[in-house]
Amino acid sequence: MNTRDRFFTIGIAVLLLCIAAVVIFKFVLPRKPVDSFHVNKTEQLTVVDLDGNEIKFSDILSKDESSYCLLFSLKDCYSCIFRGLEDLTNLRRAGKNCFGLVIDDNYKDVDIWAANYEFTPFLVLKRVDFYEHIKSVVTPVLVKFENGNVDSFKYIMPN
Repeated sequence: MNTRDRFFTIGIAVLLLCIAAVVIFKFVLPRKPVDSFHVNKTEQLTVVDLDGNEIKFSDILSKDESSYCLLFSLKDCYSCIFRGLEDLTNLRRAGKNCFGLVIDDNYKDVDIWAANYEFTPFLVLKRVDFYEHIKSVVTPVLVKFENGNVDSFKYIMPN
């Protein structure tokens, strides 16, 4: 095999590796984390307070400044929920609009659970509305809203 044939073979091998890398990074690996959370049509979402009153989600969000929400289920990791509530408490102390949003179908169960915490308010999002309007890889997730839209988010994971 002469030098020209070797360079040709090496060139083909490098080209195939480049094509394989593009295919893997473009189609096989998961999407960027930014694509892993979003909320559709906040103006159509309704939540329930712990007295059973329905509230439009868009009415909870601050019009002039950012709002922070801890989205979680009562079945999530207890320490993760606690850390998220600590984050919300610190944000509230800084003067931010904050609330907990519990994914559940029974506001009375959430009311009983919430009695163990000093943080308020807790609101309830029905599971069907969660699945219809929110895409989240995991919960709990701390979400920052600006002008009714998701500005940023942070998944709260076990240590």
